[in-house]
Amino acid sequence: MNNLPIDLLIQIFIYVSDPAPWSHVNHLFRKISRDPITIANWSLVRYGPWRAFDRMIGYHSRTLIPAVAKSMLIKGARLPRYLVQNLRG
Repeated sequence: MNNLPIDLLIQIFIYVSDPAPWSHVNHLFRKISRDPITIANWSLVRYGPWRAFDRMIGYHSRTLIPAVAKSMLIKGARLPRYLVQNLRG
């Protein structure tokens, strides 16, 4: 598996339903699973642009760091209206 190009491994990761076991395989897979852009792509494929933020907050809040959120917005994720209203206070 380490002979595959990194781009192909990232594409495989994006379509994995549960990324947790993936990150325990070796150091390269752990590095891929912690990359903010890869996490953003995974969330958009898994949940879609309208539910990605909602699901990441609800189920994967530890991985939703500012770099992931920025990548999600750049890649087309939509912020739910209720979330924006709650952030405004």
